[in-house]
Amino acid sequence: MQFKELLRVEDAIENYYDNERKGLTQWMKHAIGVNSMLAVFVSMLIFGPQIVIVIFSLTFFWGIFMMWFCFVQYFTSSAMKQVREAEENVEVAGEKSQDAKLSADVMRHVEMAVERWLATGGYLKAGITSPVAAESMNIPRYQLTTWVKASGHDSFTRWITSLRIEEAKRVLVKHHDWTNEAVADHCGFSRTYFQKIF
Repeated sequence: MQFKELLRVEDAIENYYDNERKGLTQWMKHAIGVNSMLAVFVSMLIFGPQIVIVIFSLTFFWGIFMMWFCFVQYFTSSAMKQVREAEENVEVAGEKSQDAKLSADVMRHVEMAVERWLATGGYLKAGITSPVAAESMNIPRYQLTTWVKASGHDSFTRWITSLRIEEAKRVLVKHHDWTNEAVADHCGFSRTYFQKIF
């Protein structure tokens, strides 16, 4: 159940933000890892030697500390708000997309709006979310999400990232003197995320 919830939350985050935000679910990953380790160690504890008890105890206390630490960090940061915002938008978009079937005309309209937005370089703005992108295209978010998936992209995040990577390649060929930081800034990436993803 925890793993399914983790996948659901990560999917919501990935379809909302313009870059990877896996850190928002770090505490959930730790909780799943600790619970899995404890499940394995309990059976070993019953049938194993004395050393297993020591390993189990250390793992248990380390796991409890890590879960507590990550949980506190999560609730004292803006992460909870970001996850909730992404989840609410996915729910709203899901309800609307179920209610409306996109006709070929609507899909063409969305494609034209996307092309205009791409031509203006809207995808290069840092920190863009899918609702902000849809609003700047003057289309509903669920139409953008439907178009992204119909175009063969897994998610909004991966689509934006692929567009930015192509722009980074173009810029690197054209401007040999630019630093990694300058290229990352131009393409809407943070420097560390650009280096990781590129």
